[in-house]
Amino acid sequence: EALKSIYSFANSYQVQDRTIYDENTVICKKMRESLRKIESFCRRRGRLLDVGCSSGKFLWLAKRNGWSSVCGVELNKDTAQIANDNGLGVFVGELASADYSLSSFDAIHLGDVIEHVRDPADLLSRVSAFLASDGVIVLVTPNHDALFPILTFWLHRLFGMPWSHATPPHHLNQFSEKSLDKLVQKLNLKTIDKQYRGCDLRYELGETHVLR
Repeated sequence: EALKSIYSFANSYQVQDRTIYDENTVICKKMRESLRKIESFCRRRGRLLDVGCSSGKFLWLAKRNGWSSVCGVELNKDTAQIANDNGLGVFVGELASADYSLSSFDAIHLGDVIEHVRDPADLLSRVSAFLASDGVIVLVTPNHDALFPILTFWLHRLFGMPWSHATPPHHLNQFSEKSLDKLVQKLNLKTIDKQYRGCDLRYELGETHVLR
């Protein structure tokens, strides 16, 4: 219930996305890169699932890009309603309650989701069960061992500057490359590619609340 409250319009979460999407809709670079990554490995643009799809922009982009079927799962009813208003067919609730067929998706997207959930291993296990044998998962999460988190941690230790990387109360787990590899191997998934992206400095500085 606490998580549902955090990700709600009452707490200003994604309020700015309350709109009907069209050709002028701005899609962030991270989403476009994730879809390109999926399409570079998928043999067909068949069924795509976005777990933690928020207001559905990634699904909308995939649909425009020729995917025959797009589905989403979103915990928060407010943002899910935006996606459904755009005709994207989003299930409101946790993945464990969604009634999807096993091995039925060609691609599954987890964009900045796994760090928000209580049990990442359970989530990824459920995701892999819905994936076709030749399907692809694209998982995006902050890297706990990247240069920026390490440097800003020492700024926090030495000068008391708030440390943005932890992002409480939203991030319940943190991953390094090593710990994520261990999780993937534990679930008998195969890593086919890794990509590193720079952080959004404006967002990170905002999370420190130093400017306030």
